[in-house]
Amino acid sequence: MTTHVGRAAGLRALVGLVPVLFLVRGAQAQLPARGLILTEDLRPELAEAATELTAIMAAQGVAADTVLLPGGDPGDLSAYQCVFDLRVDFALDPVVSGRLSDHALRGGGLYLAGEHAAFAFRNDSLAALLGSLGGGVVQANPVGVPALGPVDIIEPTNPLHPLSTDCNEITEIDYDGILNGQWVQFGNGTWVSGDPLLGACTIAFDEGTLTGAPEARAVATLDINYLAIGPAGTLDFRIDDRTVRTQNRPYVENLVQYLCVPDASCGGCTPRDHGYWHRICLGTDTIDPGRHGHGNGPPPAHDFADFPANLLAKVDAAMAPYDMTGCEALDEGSFSDPRLAALRELATLHFNKAAGWLANACPVELHPVVDDEDLTVRDAIRLMQERIADGSDEALREARWIGEHVANGEALIR
Repeated sequence: MTTHVGRAAGLRALVGLVPVLFLVRGAQAQLPARGLILTEDLRPELAEAATELTAIMAAQGVAADTVLLPGGDPGDLSAYQCVFDLRVDFALDPVVSGRLSDHALRGGGLYLAGEHAAFAFRNDSLAALLGSLGGGVVQANPVGVPALGPVDIIEPTNPLHPLSTDCNEITEIDYDGILNGQWVQFGNGTWVSGDPLLGACTIAFDEGTLTGAPEARAVATLDINYLAIGPAGTLDFRIDDRTVRTQNRPYVENLVQYLCVPDASCGGCTPRDHGYWHRICLGTDTIDPGRHGHGNGPPPAHDFADFPANLLAKVDAAMAPYDMTGCEALDEGSFSDPRLAALRELATLHFNKAAGWLANACPVELHPVVDDEDLTVRDAIRLMQERIADGSDEALREARWIGEHVANGEALIR
């Protein structure tokens, strides 16, 4: 268990946001995975982050151990697929760096937390570790102007990186505190949030980019409050409006997947059709039995409790551009209406993704509607959205065909 000890006097004014670095296991990862969280007892944000991260890892099938480690030797890390070092108040000493380096050389994963410019001693040690693993020249900005109190620091995400697309679609990360840090040189890494030219709070090293540890993955983030849930945390809600949700939690789900179980498809490739999800909607009393409440309709499914608590919210957010919820899309209109039929199938795919039964990365073949090769579920959804936007009957029929054939498994390449 993680011990929660109040932050030492004066530290809150100094820190607000912490950087984070990750190195991950490569293609040899096997489920069930094990993860290790290294933390300290100087600030409440780290205790909150360790608790929430443990729960998120568990939901992804990763069993996590948590160890308080102000300094010293973390011991042999060979039992772990990923290691998250949340400590920000300690530079990496030679013993710890050696353990983490060995872990990366085995293709293992590591998360190291840093902070804004006042924590240059920590950030520089992370950059040195990345450089020693063949990551090139990595440097954090040594200058920063802190705010007077905790504020939202929102950075857009790189739409081309898996951390923004796999498992969950992420467009921004809400860092928080008096300041976050910025990587101004990325070496062989790639920006994940921020700006590729001006600086990034998070950078990642995909497999093959750490030339000394080619099976490892690495992520470095210069903030910790985005993982926390307390007064200065933004894992779930913004600072300036506690009714507005952030995308941080689904981003961390992507992060755990990326670092701890990189070869596992996010959610697998075993979708259910729209009839199944219609029964789920009935079982939650989201819609009335029968089309538009007429008739008895099919019996409600009883396995909704097995799905993520935010399943309906995720699907509703995905269907919001079409002015309907996910369950409304499944219950709306006749099958002969081409637009409503296409939206029904689009909602079906979003339900499968939100439930963890369909991964963006699942390969699909969409002949004869689409002749392109090397397509995935992500491409199928994009193609559906393009055809729905087109609005012609032919385009809408194609969108419906794509959705039906992915949802019933016929388009999936096994």
